[in-house]
Amino acid sequence: MSSYKTIINKDNILLEKKDNKFKLEASIKVKLPCNIINLTENLEIFNLIKLLNNKIITKCKIITNSNNIDSDIILCFNDNLQNVNSDSSDDLNNLIKIYYITFSINIKKNNDNNIILLGKKNNITINKCNYKKIEIDNILFNIELVNSELNIKLKFINNTKVPIYAENAIGFMFFNFIKKLLVYFSKST
Repeated sequence: MSSYKTIINKDNILLEKKDNKFKLEASIKVKLPCNIINLTENLEIFNLIKLLNNKIITKCKIITNSNNIDSDIILCFNDNLQNVNSDSSDDLNNLIKIYYITFSINIKKNNDNNIILLGKKNNITINKCNYKKIEIDNILFNIELVNSELNIKLKFINNTKVPIYAENAIGFMFFNFIKKLLVYFSKST
């Protein structure tokens, strides 16, 4: 059984990977009051992530399901990632792809200082010819405020087949999303 290997340990954020599983831990001192728990509880945290990463994320959609238990999240990314398919001469297979992730999320608020988002794979697809889904399974997003320290833990499984040089790309994207959240909440009042 292999253990997690460090991909990056920088800016108070540790990103590790084992097979197709990613684990991220981050912490920073923040000014109080900090509204990250409220933003997370109403899922507006995803709109904030989009706002802070508007050069990467082109669309954020939050779909509240009729059961009021879970919601679906869709994040679309810009077209800077190209579909590398050197085995095919078909021009349609070599078009620039717009990648997106989607998952169902359930909110578990433990108290006023701790909230957990539990996500699982869903069946939502964007039926446009140049969109490609990044398969995310079992995402866990844990946010906790301890005194004036913000702690974020993120775990997820990426089941998308990608070229070997791009295996860590989704991990680095989440690293940057969390890094910008930390900077935002360390400066906000």
